[in-house]
Amino acid sequence: MNHDKTNRSSEQSDPFTELFEHAAPRPEPRSDAKAFALASLRAQWTADVNRRTKRRNIIQWGIAASLLLGVTSLFMQINDNSVPEIMPVASVALSSGENITVTTTTTGSYQVSNSMSSLNTGDILSTGQNSRLALQWNSGGSLRINANTTLEFISPQAIQLISGTVYFDSESSGKAPDQPAVLSIITPAGSASHIGTQFMTQVMGNNVTISVREGRVKIEGRKSRLFVNAGDRMDVNANGATSRKQIAPYGETWGWVENIAPGFDPDGRPVSDLLNWIGRETGRSIHYRSLAAEQEAGEVLHGFKDLHPVDALEVLSSATDLSYRFIDGRIEIRMVE
Repeated sequence: MNHDKTNRSSEQSDPFTELFEHAAPRPEPRSDAKAFALASLRAQWTADVNRRTKRRNIIQWGIAASLLLGVTSLFMQINDNSVPEIMPVASVALSSGENITVTTTTTGSYQVSNSMSSLNTGDILSTGQNSRLALQWNSGGSLRINANTTLEFISPQAIQLISGTVYFDSESSGKAPDQPAVLSIITPAGSASHIGTQFMTQVMGNNVTISVREGRVKIEGRKSRLFVNAGDRMDVNANGATSRKQIAPYGETWGWVENIAPGFDPDGRPVSDLLNWIGRETGRSIHYRSLAAEQEAGEVLHGFKDLHPVDALEVLSSATDLSYRFIDGRIEIRMVE
């Protein structure tokens, strides 16, 4: 009795046996054929269950792997952003005044001196009243910073001018040969970038002024692109309105730029090199009154270094037979009479 009950319980647990028991009466197949059919169906059902289980496991493992990869990538991004790379952007060429402060992302604030080697991305620089600074930009060119100016070094190719006035000469004598200087100045009016240029940028609140001494400047704003040519000054107000006027490349407007110009070393170089540098730093063209004066400018200088643009003109009378005089936007060079 118990043995029969156990057999029935075992058969009921098999869905295929139960299916056959409820089927309509048919001719009884041979016992071996019936066993083979049951075994085949059971094998197919087992294989299907195993296949679905394996597929479900693969999907689950795929989801887990994707989540792990996403978490790892997010962690790496957070880790990278938490410690931004610090890169050198410029070195001090000349400073004037005592109140020039640099605030760094790592070591706090300190006062700038001529002996300091470099400035880095993330540094914020501020000049006080009567303080100015000339920097040698690492990619070439000279960046000069007027009094009462604050800026941030964004990258080796860009600064953000927060307030005050800066001047950039992309073809300063310190530029590496055949290496174009790269610098964009970010302002409330957009990003100002040079095209072979000497130009000045001033920010007062949301008002921006671009003055171009030589070359051309491109201003990329949020909705527009503007160009400022040599001899032009463009004012852009807080509403985006612009106005232009002509400006001379020499005179009082540029006086502070000349005062903070790094010294020129003419030792072993012809007088003409010194004159060309003076012309570039003062915004004036060099004009030789006679062929004899031009030939005299080919003489090589010795024993002079670290000359200021205007003071350098005095070298002519002490080391050559040349003299000079200012005529509007020209420096006329002539033989001593």
